[in-house]
Formats: sequence, structure tokens, C-alpha cells
Amino acid sequence: MIANRNNLSLVILAAAHGANHFYQLLLPTAVLQIASEYELSHFMIGALLFSFNISYAVLQIPFGYLSERMDRKKILVFGQVLTSLPFLLIGFTDNLWLLGLLLFLSGVGGGAHHPNGVPLVGMLFEKKKGQAMGFHQAGGSIGSVLSPLIAGLTITLFDWRTTFILLSTPGPLLAIASWLFLEEPETSSQPQSQPQLQERKTKLYTQPVILIFAAAVYTLSLRGLDNFAIPFLVEGRGVPYLQASILFSFQKIAGIVSGPVCGRLSDVFGRKSVLSTLTLVQVTSLYALIFLSPDILFLPSIIFGFASFGLLATTDAFLSDITPTDTLGITFGLNYTANFVSAAAIPPILGKLIDNHGYINPFILLGALNLAGLIPLPKIRDVRKKP
Repeated sequence: MIANRNNLSLVILAAAHGANHFYQLLLPTAVLQIASEYELSHFMIGALLFSFNISYAVLQIPFGYLSERMDRKKILVFGQVLTSLPFLLIGFTDNLWLLGLLLFLSGVGGGAHHPNGVPLVGMLFEKKKGQAMGFHQAGGSIGSVLSPLIAGLTITLFDWRTTFILLSTPGPLLAIASWLFLEEPETSSQPQSQPQLQERKTKLYTQPVILIFAAAVYTLSLRGLDNFAIPFLVEGRGVPYLQASILFSFQKIAGIVSGPVCGRLSDVFGRKSVLSTLTLVQVTSLYALIFLSPDILFLPSIIFGFASFGLLATTDAFLSDITPTDTLGITFGLNYTANFVSAAAIPPILGKLIDNHGYINPFILLGALNLAGLIPLPKIRDVRKKP
């Protein structure tokens, strides 16, 4: 019975992760049409993306703090409603500043999921944590696949405003399902001696922090491409808009299997080995997207997505391994803040570089920076033993 409840909770959490990614990618999918209407430069496109990403980033730590003091289910439901409803209002505004404000509010809601949902997965599935994290990541991948696919088609058939209005509805429906069926496991807190507290503090501020820093670097390619995939494909590679939306979806489709597969592989072969391999694959596929013929970009798109979502799932499992249970919420909040602060900072910087130098050199630089994330990994102890 407990196993069935846990499995249902995992399905809901995976669906919530999917919705989180769905709304996260709506703006990047529609950004060319919005830029055309408001006559925005690439730098201003980046600034608009920043308005969503910065609140999504900085609220991860406060939501992580709250997750250790409040019912996680209530926080998740609040976030699901807040991240979706602003898109309904965006469909009715023609003011650029109000558009930015509504995107900021949507980012606030989006920031609630990871520091609450990811620790819940780890608590529900102690013995198969990597595989469960992979399933949760697969949910995020499904949302990432559907967002550019559905939004790209709807924008082509109608316009970006109608698209935002129509696609604002799944969030509140998911919030109702979460409220009715999501369960949070009870945790017991035992008194800790001073040496235990010191050990916990040492673990919190050394190994997890190193991993958080490394992850913020080896996901740079993902954060850059997530925000500028459509402009890169349309303007940089000459791909028609609808085809670019499909290719953007292809970048995410492999993540449906990548999360569980890479999570399981990291359970067996060790987290660091899998992270290092996936980082190399991600950078190689990014360069393939830059240099291969536009006619065959579907293949590196799929490979890039497989590597990216595998990195995210394995990082979640690794961080859960080396973090004390009673600090999981704030630690995951710190992790996603670090990741999404880079996601917020990259669009304006990348947009300015694109304005000045085109698409090729900035994306080559992004891939090279990605590899620097491998440097700190040897300093982290992999608690999963190889067979």
C-alpha cells in the first residue's frame, strides 16, 4: 500500500516537474514573435528572458528554506498556480513593462518546484534514488518536449497571445490533482550531538557546495540553448520557424528516457563517471548543432537532450547522496539558484554577443566553458560503489 502511494506521488511530482518545464520554455518558443512585435534587439530579448529566469533563480533558496518548515505540498500547489496564471494575463497586455512583471511573477511560482519536489522524491525512494530521480527528470523532459511542440504549432496557427492564453490552463488543473493525491512522507528528527552537528555542517558546506558550483558550469550549454534555441536555429542556421520548434522539441525528447537510464547507470557505475561522460557528449553535440548541415540537425538535437537531462537527473541523485536529510530543501534550493542564476545571466550576455558577433563564436565559447565544470568533480567523494 505504501509503495502504491509512493508511486502515485512520484507520478504527480513528475507531472508537476513537466508542467514546470512546460511554462519555463513557453517564452523562449515565442520570443521571436514577441521581439518582432516590440522591435527588440537580441540583448533586449535576453533582458526579457532575464525577467522570468531571475525570479525563478533567486526564489529557490527561500522556497528551500520554507520546505523544511512548511508542508511541501502546499508550497508546490501555490507554485503551480502562480507559474501558470500570469501567462493568461500576458495574453491581454500590450505593455512591455507589464509583460516583464508578469514573467517575473511566473518565475516566482516556477521557483517553488525543485527545492520541494526533488527532496520529496529522494525521501520517497531511498533505495532506488537514482532511478526515481531519473523518472522525475523524465517528467520534466516530457514537459520540455511538449512546450515548443505545442506552442510552436499554436503560434503558427494563431498567434503568440492566443497560445499563452490557451496554455495557461494546465497549471491550475495540476494544482488540484497535487492537492488531492500528493502525499509527503513523515520524517523523524533525532537529537544530534555536537560532533554530529559539526559533521553535518562540514558536509553541507564542502562537498555539496563543490557539486553545486560544478553543476552550474557544466549545464551552461543547456541554459544558453534553452533560451536562444529558436533564434539560433531560425536566424543562425536558416531553419523555418515551425521546423525550429520541432528541433527544439527534439532536444528534449531523449530526456524522457535519459533521466531514468542515466540515473540507473549512475546507481551502478558511480555518479562522477556518468557526469563526466555526459558533459563531453553534451559539448560534442552542441558543436554538431553549430557546424552540421541544417538537414540533419535532428540527430545532434536528440543527443544534446539525452546528455542534458541525464546530467540533471544524475546531479540531483548525487546531491541527494551527499547532503544531510534535514538540509535537503535549502541545499537543493541553493543548487537550483546557482543553476538558474546562470540561466538568468546568460541571455543578456549571450544576446549582446550575438548582436556583436553573430551566433557561431558565442556558442563555441559556451561549449568550452561547459567543460570547466569537470575540474571540481575529483574533489567530491562518490558514495555509490562500483560493482
